[in-house]
Amino acid sequence: MARLTDEEFRAWCQRNNIGQETEAYIQRLRQSEPERRVRSRASNVSGRYPSVKMGCSIQFESQHVELWGIYTMERDSDVLEMYDQPTRIQLHYHARSGRKTSPWHTPDFLVLRRNGAGFEEWKQAFLLDKLAISQPHRYQRHPQGGWKSPPGEQAAQVLGLSYRVRTSAEYLSATVLTSWDQVFLCRSAAEVPKTSGERQNGKEAIPLASRLLWDGRLWEAEVEATTVVLRPESGAVFALTLQHFQRLVNKGVIKPERLETPSPLRDSTFRHYSSLRSDLEWCLGCECIP
Repeated sequence: MARLTDEEFRAWCQRNNIGQETEAYIQRLRQSEPERRVRSRASNVSGRYPSVKMGCSIQFESQHVELWGIYTMERDSDVLEMYDQPTRIQLHYHARSGRKTSPWHTPDFLVLRRNGAGFEEWKQAFLLDKLAISQPHRYQRHPQGGWKSPPGEQAAQVLGLSYRVRTSAEYLSATVLTSWDQVFLCRSAAEVPKTSGERQNGKEAIPLASRLLWDGRLWEAEVEATTVVLRPESGAVFALTLQHFQRLVNKGVIKPERLETPSPLRDSTFRHYSSLRSDLEWCLGCECIP
């Protein structure tokens, strides 16, 4: 799936009864750069995800929440397009003290789905429990489950859009996200293993998307049918067959990244990168790996 063409976008707007002003507003955001650049702080790790669906890199400001949200949207057929840090909107609500406040807020994503579009704000579940106390008029539990932001919904409604508060509690609750070797992302509930220890042909299952360490480098790995696409920190994309990738994982040649492990990309890696591809091609063609 690729980004909508202008003709497809207009057809999408007509199908969803999008007004002219809202259509023009969304189109402007689609053609604009992100409102802000994300930054890493002591409490979070930011980065960029190479989105095949969008044909560009998507910013994330939390590898525990926003990154996994991007993983989910990347593989969700209902999501047509997603834009990070799309714009600023002004919220109006009462602070805990009762004083009126009107802060400017940048939603994490603008998401175009098959049946509509809206802003999405992603938060850690435990953080929302605290925010509901410190900012009770901005963050509230939804009667039907989950969370809502009334001032966010009001600001988005004026623009003809929706507003959703998303949390880490919505997915991957079967294991701790910091245990990368135990986390598996499934396209649907039907694909979730019946037991947490389920294996493929007696071997450990392969994560659909994860960060891996191989040859002293950090890679993003994605399974595409019978092929594993590996995207390095720097350099060209590399692809292996699923079977060969599984062999390397079973032998411990490819290992999952641990969050406490700093990026292994070093000057020496850059120096020998030019010969890496040819070495790998030779290795894959020989009999050294059964």
